[in-house]
Amino acid sequence: MADVKLADVDAWLHRLDVSATTWGNYAKAISSVFRLAVKRGYLPSSPLTGIERPKVAIKAPCILTPSQAFALLTAAVPELRAMLVLQAFCGLRRSEANRLQWKHIHLEGDEPYVELPSEVTKTNRRRVCRIPACAVAWLKPLAGVPGASLGLTETPYRNRLNEAATDAKIEWEENLLRHSFGTYRMAETKNAALVADEMGNSPAVVRTNYQNVTSPEQAAAWWKVVPAPPADTVPFPQSKAS
Repeated sequence: MADVKLADVDAWLHRLDVSATTWGNYAKAISSVFRLAVKRGYLPSSPLTGIERPKVAIKAPCILTPSQAFALLTAAVPELRAMLVLQAFCGLRRSEANRLQWKHIHLEGDEPYVELPSEVTKTNRRRVCRIPACAVAWLKPLAGVPGASLGLTETPYRNRLNEAATDAKIEWEENLLRHSFGTYRMAETKNAALVADEMGNSPAVVRTNYQNVTSPEQAAAWWKVVPAPPADTVPFPQSKAS
């Protein structure tokens, strides 16, 4: 390692036929190895301290429209639907929703919320997320026995998600629901600190990815996505005024 110079790593990185984002990820990974070597006393300093990474253009995230969200949730099997609702309307990561139990989801009261213990979150920090009325409407019929797991193992989750996305005619991308939440919530509140707290992210990340992507009017429609009434529901006829 002591023989490796900045020019060596820089030349190797520039020979890669990859995007600027992947280039930066390689540089970050290699830098972490040298930082560890410095920390353990193997090297006096890292040769990658002065490496210049290419600028990466931040693209707007892919998000679902309200009609697509309705189609996806309607097509999803019940054991998958709760996890999707928590990602779409509460901003949870898939891994976080997978580790929750029904006892963490509080649907009653004026301000329903989901509690995420530190052992559930990616950051190992406890947080509480609000459950909007639309999510309550989806979750109440799904609420199972207290203590029952909400999670699915990786393969069943992916298989059922792919089936639901295919039925809803959606081309699926990773983190599509969480990106949708961040985008619409940011348009609604215009408060990066609040959205970051709800998502377990930093305000800088929220502003970079979700700010000025959609309008408040479009965001308002997102929070109106609720389940369709049961097929056997018959509207009660209203009497005409005499």
